[in-house]
Amino acid sequence: MTQNEAINQVLELAKSEIGYHEKASDNKLDDKTANSGSGNWTKYAAYLDSYAGFYNGPKNGFAWCDVFVDYLFVKSFGLDIGHEMLCQPMNSAGAGCLYSAQYYKQTGRWYTSPQPGDQIFFTYSAGEVSHTGIVESVNGSSVTTIEGNTSDRVARHTYSTSNGSIYGYGRPRWELASSLKATANPVITTTTASPATVVKKDEILRKGSYGEKVEQLQKDLQKLGYSLGKYGVDGDYGNDTYKAVKQFQKDHGLTQDGEVGPSTLEAIRSELGAASVTNSFFEVGDIVAFVGTKQYSTYSATLGYSSNPGRAIVIGVSKAAKHPYRLCKINGYGSNVYGWVDYSDVKKVS
Repeated sequence: MTQNEAINQVLELAKSEIGYHEKASDNKLDDKTANSGSGNWTKYAAYLDSYAGFYNGPKNGFAWCDVFVDYLFVKSFGLDIGHEMLCQPMNSAGAGCLYSAQYYKQTGRWYTSPQPGDQIFFTYSAGEVSHTGIVESVNGSSVTTIEGNTSDRVARHTYSTSNGSIYGYGRPRWELASSLKATANPVITTTTASPATVVKKDEILRKGSYGEKVEQLQKDLQKLGYSLGKYGVDGDYGNDTYKAVKQFQKDHGLTQDGEVGPSTLEAIRSELGAASVTNSFFEVGDIVAFVGTKQYSTYSATLGYSSNPGRAIVIGVSKAAKHPYRLCKINGYGSNVYGWVDYSDVKKVS
């Protein structure tokens, strides 16, 4: 893939997202206009929150202009390459505009003149970098951008390059896409992921497979408690995914070939279905008592961080997941939870 092909792939995805509305709550995230509101809930944060350690914590419910740009790169090129192109470390504060700009500066990727594909940053008061987007085109003395979280949606804007609110431009490491194959007509979807891995009858996922079907397989394996190593969900069927599949096959009496064909796929679907009905669950919006002491950045994360017990509201449910509830603290009731927690740590309010 050439640099121009990589830039075009990101910009085509960005253009397909124009008109997406921010959501009032964690509901209908994949629909462009349904549940429109100002709650800072988006499919972009949900997608990146599914990758343990991408950010320094879950980002849904927070300002999302920078999250939108990050989503474009990870969705286009996968976790590892997309992350490196943005010049961000793992567990980063890159959802914040100031920190994202600093990462570009620290790697010598900061510019004062724009090119298509650059990440543009804005400052509206001294010392505060508070908004960002991606440069779609440059025409003489004007620059056209596509931005998230602008009037609570994704939209296109045009500015004079001399506009005093423009702070500068971060230039992604486009050269890293050279190892990828270009997609002449990229398929752009508006949804995050299907409920379970779907493959054609005669299709087999194996080492070397790459893409959304592998990504969904990895999410399904994580939901069932299988480790994917340090790279996690990255859409790349590498050694860690191979080992996870072999372990699943061993646990379920299947041929241990490390490949996902019809038999292994059916077993995964069966396990996901069983996990989803094993217990009764609270629903989004329920007030509950959080009785645990640990929360997680994603529903499949292995490393948790401390949290105080107390009352909370359920803001997300993933019934087959390792940590099936996402909670948000209720001020004044002790808890400071804002993340995914274990089933056994959520009780009915007495």
